[in-house]
Amino acid sequence: MKDNLVEDIRRVFTDSGYRVMDCIGARSCFDVAASKRGRKYLVKVMANAEGFNPEAAYTLRHLADMISATPVLVSNHIKNGPLSDGVVYDRYGVSLLSARSLSEALKESFPATHAVRGGYLTFIDSERMITLRQRHGITQSALAEAVGVTKQSVYRYERTGRVSLDVAKRLNSYFGEDLISEGQQIKVDSDDGDFAAPSLRVSSLTHRVLSIFDTLGLEAEATNAPFDVVASFEDETIFTMVSNDWRRMEQRAQMVDELSEMLGGFSVCVSSRNLSLRMAVVHPDELERIRNRQDLIDLLE
Repeated sequence: MKDNLVEDIRRVFTDSGYRVMDCIGARSCFDVAASKRGRKYLVKVMANAEGFNPEAAYTLRHLADMISATPVLVSNHIKNGPLSDGVVYDRYGVSLLSARSLSEALKESFPATHAVRGGYLTFIDSERMITLRQRHGITQSALAEAVGVTKQSVYRYERTGRVSLDVAKRLNSYFGEDLISEGQQIKVDSDDGDFAAPSLRVSSLTHRVLSIFDTLGLEAEATNAPFDVVASFEDETIFTMVSNDWRRMEQRAQMVDELSEMLGGFSVCVSSRNLSLRMAVVHPDELERIRNRQDLIDLLE
């Protein structure tokens, strides 16, 4: 059933002029990726959306934020009933809709706005929020503690401007200024999903890569995706495989390379093995000798 739904989603995006590929068979928080003229989507496909929990939502949202994509959950059922066509629901901060609704939404400015039960989301002037925070010398961690959310949530607010109305009011009170963008409230069926980051079990080599990227000034995160680490700075994104396991390496490398090309970024494999892949392969010792971000980009180019 899921494979059929994935094929339906591929067709929906293709019919709307998107480049699309699926990650079926790979460990991943998303099943379909699509891109067209800078607009990107990461889509999780489930036969029943009831199984999509807060941790899965956080993982998908956070990865989408890292690469400036829109996270979407597509299903035809939730609990014991079907999803209504023409309605965009909210599942822990991720837009949830049927395949038919997705097709209609892609014809408009996604996400479409629909009233369903629950609270409100709003959009704030994220650039103004960053300016105020930096002007007062406030870290993201300090702001998160002051308004009662996680540091990851503050990071997301500053990248997307999308917050719960309750949090927006707390931010207004904290800064003494109205940050809410006029006319930008949408009603949703659950809260904004300010959940603690789920812990991922990562290898010692992945920890080493994350540390190196951090030293180079890249924002890097371990992921639940075909690539093990995503790193970014300014307008550059690096999709990184980290593995010494040669089994299925070539197949996964092809998927990561195609994803990085479609989503707009570089691909690299960090491995202690001498591998021949369609992407750059860098030994961790060589990566550690890189002194700045531009040298890294030059190596990947």
